Amino acid sequence: MEDRIARLTEKQRACLRLVLMHKSSKEIARELGIGVDAVDQRIKTAMKTLGVQSRVEAARLVEDTEAFARQAPVLHSEPGLLHRGRASRWVAPIRWVRRWIPQTRRSRFLFGSAVAAIVLGKAVGFLELSTGWPLDDYLIHRWEKSHPRPASGDIVLVAQDAKSMEMLGPLPWPRQVIAKLVRELDRMGAQRVAFNIFFEDRRDPAGDRALAAAFRPMDYRIILPIDWEYDPTNGKMNAYYPLPEFRRRADLVQMAITGNILSQNVDRVYYFLKLSDRSRPALALILARQLPPYWEQKLDTDFRINFSIDRRSIPTISAVDVLLGNVDPQTIRHKDILVADQDWNVTFPTPIGRVTRGDFQVLAAETLKRGPPWEIPWWMAMAPALLIIAFSWRRNSAIQSVVAIGVGISGTLLAAWRLEPYQIYLPMTAPIALLTFVGAGLSWACIRRRFAGRRAMARNPA
Repeated sequence: MEDRIARLTEKQRACLRLVLMHKSSKEIARELGIGVDAVDQRIKTAMKTLGVQSRVEAARLVEDTEAFARQAPVLHSEPGLLHRGRASRWVAPIRWVRRWIPQTRRSRFLFGSAVAAIVLGKAVGFLELSTGWPLDDYLIHRWEKSHPRPASGDIVLVAQDAKSMEMLGPLPWPRQVIAKLVRELDRMGAQRVAFNIFFEDRRDPAGDRALAAAFRPMDYRIILPIDWEYDPTNGKMNAYYPLPEFRRRADLVQMAITGNILSQNVDRVYYFLKLSDRSRPALALILARQLPPYWEQKLDTDFRINFSIDRRSIPTISAVDVLLGNVDPQTIRHKDILVADQDWNVTFPTPIGRVTRGDFQVLAAETLKRGPPWEIPWWMAMAPALLIIAFSWRRNSAIQSVVAIGVGISGTLLAAWRLEPYQIYLPMTAPIALLTFVGAGLSWACIRRRFAGRRAMARNPA
């Protein structure tokens, strides 16, 4: 009997397997995509080969033979046993992994989307260090322009502007002039005086002595910047400090900035920067009298400047008016002063246009005075998107899944819009890209399933 069963073709076996499922010749023909006469001919030929009178008996003979072959034990003398035994230790982990992988096509697509979320988030996280989040930067700066806020007024900008340069000459001014400016600000009751001017080189000895004498009674109420440059040959930063007589009783700060390479905009300032001697805080951090969050109190971390602060509301006084005594002392008393260059020929490109160096530093300080900005990590932003994908995974209706994904995209944009006024920034690029990808895939699957059903009905109208 076994040799007779071995002579059966695979097509005859397929028909006999369906006979065991109590299907008629018409149903077998529809499932195999052949004619009814072809089904009857295959079954009759199989019955003749097996020597039986009933199609059900023929089907049972084939089923018993195949079941016995599936249950047959492996003999120890069988060739190749050693190779299969060596590979058997990998069978269990593979089976465990396959158990957790969804079996349906739609579920596999959603499972792959969840894995792609992690890969996408990690990849974009690396790109963020240099290029930022493109969608986030565009939307956040648009929202900032829509609701301008006034500055606090605690920081007064004493500008080396065109009016001052017309009377005092081009920059840099003699240090006797800077010394006189410092003494006038001290007389008016300025709390601290910060400079966006570097004093690392020696000039006129009389001017250097006059400026050092003007700094001496301020007693750590002077803030001086450190100039630095990156040396590409050895990969180190070369720092240039103010002269020893200037920095003896002054706070030293750094003014390192960064931005988006794609848009060529400068919109970030470093909290701390490691120079040759030790870590130095940012000028904005000292002017704002703030400390960054504990998770940001490390090197090479920066913060986003809030450009919704209207730079026209920053109190600005011309340096020549201070020297001539044309300024009301009440505008200076108990305020922090920043003496900076307001030359519009030397500006920074920002998302709100060109900004002078003095305005840029005041905007950074005003941002920190409102509270340290917090940028939510990408993995926290991905969590709601993954929950929505898990919800769509359990839905039987593709329409419900697409609606849920649309709600997820809208909710991400709404949450980022509501958090932006509090200087909490939610990454939107990665979760929206993931949800859009999943939504497009589910829509395409729904369309394919609908057209496949119509083609099946047209092929088999009965």
